Amino acid sequence: MVVNLQNIERDVWDTIEGIIAADSATKVTGTLGVNYIGGTWPKKAITAGADLPYIIIHKPTVKEEFLTMKKKKYPVSMVIEVFSNDAAKLKDVSDGVRAALEANQSTTKAVYMYHYMASGDDEGVEIKEDKRIHTNKITCEWLFLGG
Repeated sequence: MVVNLQNIERDVWDTIEGIIAADSATKVTGTLGVNYIGGTWPKKAITAGADLPYIIIHKPTVKEEFLTMKKKKYPVSMVIEVFSNDAAKLKDVSDGVRAALEANQSTTKAVYMYHYMASGDDEGVEIKEDKRIHTNKITCEWLFLGG
């Protein structure tokens, strides 16, 4: 495997989307009622928030750092946003995302992603098309050590 920043970004995003999309709670039609998982806001307009909750997985940020003259490490940071029209549902889905990532560390380690940490939560409320939408930005971090 050729390790470069573009490959790492794609592999990290694919891995995290796969974990969330496969989890029995957070997947679309899962127990938490998530209706969309993707990398961008869906084109469909919000009508009274009926189609929520959504999970948006943003492109990861990857840095390249040297361990030795020839060995590198790649700290990875990724924001996962949860949107809901209900504050209690937002908490449930956000907790489900964190639980899915915590429970699947063997999956992330298999693709050289180590030291998972949920480093931040930023909850808020947005107004979209005159509707109150609760949001939570979960910042996650890993250390990618290469293959």
